[in-house]
Amino acid sequence: MAGVAAIGEPVRLRGYTLAGAELHSAAGENELAAAWEELADDVACLVLTRAAHTTLAARLHERPDLIWAVVPD
Repeated sequence: MAGVAAIGEPVRLRGYTLAGAELHSAAGENELAAAWEELADDVACLVLTRAAHTTLAARLHERPDLIWAVVPD
């Protein structure tokens, strides 16, 4: 079964864990890159904070089957 994950600042994503998303807490560029690398292969949907999207946008093409969304401010 495909999973859901979220990358970014934990205060902005905490509620997504209630829906079953795997939370990857990260704030700086290095932490965000590490969180991206740690995503399981079965993740099909990814929620990103704006900061996470800004940092990882250039890498999203690496997982073309991944559906992603940015949390609104």
